[in-house]
Amino acid sequence: MENSSSTESKPQLSPQVRLLIGLLAGIILLIPLAIVLERIQLTPALNTYDLSQTDSNMLREPRDVEQENYERMSEDPRLTDVIAFSQEIMQGRILAVAFIPVVVGLLVGIQGLAGRVLNRVVMGLLTVITGPVAVIVLWRAYWSPLWGREPSPVFPPPDDIFLGSREGAPNALLQLDSTLTLAIALIALVAVYAAVVRGWRRGRLWSALQAGVGVWVISLGLAAFSGFFQVFTLPYYLTQGGPANATNTYTLYMYQIGFQTLRIGYATAMGSYMIGGALAVAFLIWLATVAFRLRLSFTPSARIHRLSSVAAVLTIPALLFLLYPIINLLLWGNGQAAASNFDMRDLPVPWPVAQDNTLTSLGAIWLIMLPTTYLAGLGLGFVRPLGRIVSNILFLPLLLLAFIPTEALMFAWFVDGRNMSMINTPDLLNVPWLVNGLALLVFKLFFDGAHERYMRARQQQAVSPVSAFLHQVLLPSLLIVLLVGVVASFASTQDLLWPLVSVNDMALRNVPVTLALLTSMFGTDNTMTVSAVMTFFNMLLWFVVPFVLIQVFVLDRLALLGGKTDYSVYDVPESSETAPVIDLGP
Repeated sequence: MENSSSTESKPQLSPQVRLLIGLLAGIILLIPLAIVLERIQLTPALNTYDLSQTDSNMLREPRDVEQENYERMSEDPRLTDVIAFSQEIMQGRILAVAFIPVVVGLLVGIQGLAGRVLNRVVMGLLTVITGPVAVIVLWRAYWSPLWGREPSPVFPPPDDIFLGSREGAPNALLQLDSTLTLAIALIALVAVYAAVVRGWRRGRLWSALQAGVGVWVISLGLAAFSGFFQVFTLPYYLTQGGPANATNTYTLYMYQIGFQTLRIGYATAMGSYMIGGALAVAFLIWLATVAFRLRLSFTPSARIHRLSSVAAVLTIPALLFLLYPIINLLLWGNGQAAASNFDMRDLPVPWPVAQDNTLTSLGAIWLIMLPTTYLAGLGLGFVRPLGRIVSNILFLPLLLLAFIPTEALMFAWFVDGRNMSMINTPDLLNVPWLVNGLALLVFKLFFDGAHERYMRARQQQAVSPVSAFLHQVLLPSLLIVLLVGVVASFASTQDLLWPLVSVNDMALRNVPVTLALLTSMFGTDNTMTVSAVMTFFNMLLWFVVPFVLIQVFVLDRLALLGGKTDYSVYDVPESSETAPVIDLGP
């Protein structure tokens, strides 16, 4: 009697109060990301549009010209060539991600654990060693007649891929860009499609098909957007957009207009179109995510399939064949590096300062980007203010802002930094990687799946709220954070546009490591250059090892699902789908 009376005497909160508390908790989790987005995405985006209404050129006071810069774009003959070449790159990237990652993902997905780990290790290695900067340096050194230093170590480049000709340079860049895109697509999309296959293995064929179609739509949209706008590093360092504007891209032309001819107003008008394209792609991603009800959910331990050995035999040679051009460069470069006595301390740059600048940028990723996006994903996918519908509505503006690219905002950032006398400091090097739309999407999908796992543990398995949260939400999410952080860190070392823009100090005191390697390699011989690029292999330890560990413990247990939840599997009442997950009592 005593126990029952004490149980009855426990205070119980009404559903309305619990709903309100869940709403407040969800909103609080979104606030940090909202503040960061407002400061480094929204305000600069508005400033970009304001600058596009002026003839600002950094040499005189800006004058208001209203829509004149936009009208000038339709009359710019160079912009026509730029758009045409950008469209060719877009088409190549779409083809690179449309079919091959799907096929490889299906082959990897039906394998047992050992086969998947082996294939993903190969793909992880290829992703690291096919970073844009490493490929640029190796390509320059491999076809050394382009440098004019010494005879080629193999043979002169054929006319159809010769960077010095108007006909061959576009072909060379298109081949390189498609190969790099394929390397990135293999490591990113194969993991996703393998998760789709695991969703099918759970007896949810229609759910897996929905998830697969949703991922296909999203990946094609990203390939189209990134192919059209975000192509800078390859043409800048290999051709400078030449010869005769044959390899100029939208982003590179915008950079040339803004920082070489000082027409900031006209360049920001071009940037405004990038913002519009980013918002359209972000909306497409949001729509596909919501319409297909995409989410990540844990699966039981992997079983060995009869076809796993056959698939492993097929996929590894296929991967090596697809990336043969880059592997050929790497084998040659490795031999050149082994034969040299080059020391990184011989580089004519302040190497310790460059390392400090790189660590500063990486610190911003781990201390700002990851915590803010993690909390937002937790709020949108697990706590769910007022249920799935409202959380998806809140998800839309955050995703729209997070997908605005660096290139579109660089002029507003530069002008603000110049006005604050900060442009020559490492502080501004952190800006482009503070927020990432894909990181927000990953956390949202993961916590959507965590919602179901938590409810299943609570209601079907009668697990306590604390234990369910710890085992179904918190601990697995920390591994997801590690995965996202490692990938974002590697990507930041290859992103050169903003560091290049902000470097205008002769002492190079705000140069990161990657840019230091590139700025020091020109005017040197092949041995020094190839030796310098081999420093990228230092990334293998901190990229591949965490990736393999995360793969074994997380990726190979995640299934990507779509559509309505099958509650016959989870034994969770339908009403729980719209209720806040936060547990405040019996």
